[in-house]
Amino acid sequence: MEDRSKELLLRYEKTLDCIHCGLCLSACPTYLQSGNEADGPRGRISMMRALAEGELSIEDGVKEPMELCLLCRACESTCPSAVQFGTMMEITRHEIHRHKKQDFLARACERFMLKKVLPNRRLLGVFATLTRCYSSWGISRALHFLGLHRLLPGTLRRMESSIPDIPKKNARRPLPSFTPAATEKKRGRVAFLSG
Repeated sequence: MEDRSKELLLRYEKTLDCIHCGLCLSACPTYLQSGNEADGPRGRISMMRALAEGELSIEDGVKEPMELCLLCRACESTCPSAVQFGTMMEITRHEIHRHKKQDFLARACERFMLKKVLPNRRLLGVFATLTRCYSSWGISRALHFLGLHRLLPGTLRRMESSIPDIPKKNARRPLPSFTPAATEKKRGRVAFLSG
């Protein structure tokens, strides 16, 4: 990390406020899923401190636990010490992203998807349809069978391998504004943000 970023983390007094009580672990979805200390707020704070003090570098396996964090800040609401975990994660992720080695094509694809496709509902629909065709028509299998996927740069190859299964267009229609409960016993109402 650059000196300025180290200073930001070390000067940020809440970094040292974590008393390692573990109350945050029961609120952290990634920790609950993996059971791995590094995937919980307590482990991430320890890694952030080690990064800031120069004991760890980004290449020491720090990147994955930091990127797995959903930044939901559920840990903050259970923390008795009021540790502002979200702010520390934002600083750390910024540093990781700045040091990430990515080829030009992968960066351009990522930027295009995040800035142009995701904010535009119509363009997102077009990409969903194209992705579905790519998967369901066997194009992906053919490229892998012929070994042509190996021609892609490493980052794009990883992106290609993580393309999700896209449902048919009629299954992607908007949700109704109200859906009654499947059971007769009503226990309350739940809101769902579909955006």
